[in-house]
Amino acid sequence: PHQGREQVEQQKLALILDRSTDSTQLTYSSQWAWWDTFCRSRAINPYRKVEAENFDAEESLFLDYILHSTATHKWAPGTIKLRLAAIRARHLAYGYKDPLCDMTRVYMAVGGYKKRYGTNTRRKPVTVSMLKWIRSRLDPRKCPNDAAAWAAILVGFFFLLRASEYVKSDGSKADNGRGLRGCDLVFRALGQVVKLAAHADEMGLTVRGSKTDKFNLGEVRNHFRVEEKTLCVITAMGDYQYHFPDRFGPLCSQPLFTWDNGKFIQRVEIQVILERAASACGVDPGSMGSHSLRFGGASALWAAFRDTGLVQRWGRWSSDAFQGYLWESRDNAKGIAEGMIKADVVVV
Repeated sequence: PHQGREQVEQQKLALILDRSTDSTQLTYSSQWAWWDTFCRSRAINPYRKVEAENFDAEESLFLDYILHSTATHKWAPGTIKLRLAAIRARHLAYGYKDPLCDMTRVYMAVGGYKKRYGTNTRRKPVTVSMLKWIRSRLDPRKCPNDAAAWAAILVGFFFLLRASEYVKSDGSKADNGRGLRGCDLVFRALGQVVKLAAHADEMGLTVRGSKTDKFNLGEVRNHFRVEEKTLCVITAMGDYQYHFPDRFGPLCSQPLFTWDNGKFIQRVEIQVILERAASACGVDPGSMGSHSLRFGGASALWAAFRDTGLVQRWGRWSSDAFQGYLWESRDNAKGIAEGMIKADVVVV
């Protein structure tokens, strides 16, 4: 009987872990090993039970771990965040509470290390090739979590959203006042509002007040259906709505993008997917950030229309700082050399 119970518990754990892809499980497992080693070197259990009476001591323990990780190895800030995500995921999978819940100082320390660490390389954008690679590994029609991740990725790319506008940042509150909700979307067919994205040829999205929106009025953007269904944001939203119809509609005020268990999609979880896609496409995964979807959308828009004003309006930038995020398309250089040759410069 005892062996039978152990087998049942292992089956339960396997079922819970299957919500993540094999690569994500492998990544979390390797990052958990660092935490496990750190705790066992102190002769303490790596599974922490954080209560009100020991909160300060537990928070101090995690701060010690961050200090240890940044002092002994010059790990990138993204790696430190991934380690914290692995700790959280392992605790939840094994039936423990999230030990990092409400530990604001822990995430402040990560932010401080990120500022101290700096950025050695210019952040690179997500490309269409990367999007195609991600889509080839997902089955949004059959898998609810694949549908959630894919819809979030395409919305971030095509609507040039900041990460905080559609997924949850580590340590932030669930509703930061800017997160995308089901009631912020509207679907239309031939100009008429329809309930289902599957019946729509157009999707409108209201971006609530952003950090550059001084009047906090929000802005509206829309996209139309495209022939290439695998990269169509409306098709992706239709697959997501198919699995979770109750997350859409004018009365849905909850954050839109969550996993099938109700947990919010985290910024770091999207970043892991983007890093894998970059690596598969021959790009340094360390150069990818959570804003790479925004940069990728902006670069694609610039390559398509060569209109900086359009890019600035779509991305809701209040200054020309966005130009530092744009990457050129090869085709943008066509005709430039020819034009330079024909230029009649007068020197007086």
